[in-house]
Amino acid sequence: MVIGHRRSPISPSKLTKIVSLHEQMRISYQQLKSQIDTGLVCIKQKKCLRLEVFASLSIPLMKLVGLKTVDMASEGRFTTIVIDDNDLSQAITS
Repeated sequence: MVIGHRRSPISPSKLTKIVSLHEQMRISYQQLKSQIDTGLVCIKQKKCLRLEVFASLSIPLMKLVGLKTVDMASEGRFTTIVIDDNDLSQAITS
């Protein structure tokens, strides 16, 4: 005999919130993908440096990470992101 778990119904406001967050993540992912594609074309045509392209990805990537962190927190899951400023400053000056 299999005992099923009953899920409580999702309220309309919670469903709207979930759909909205999913849509924001989808848009952020598409923006990041577009920025990556543009950067690769720019590098291939030798119109920009790799470091410039890498730097241009930081904002779209952090936006996506932030949205995913909110999504995970709403599910009770948490993560920690550690950034070593020393490594970052060395990469920029190199």
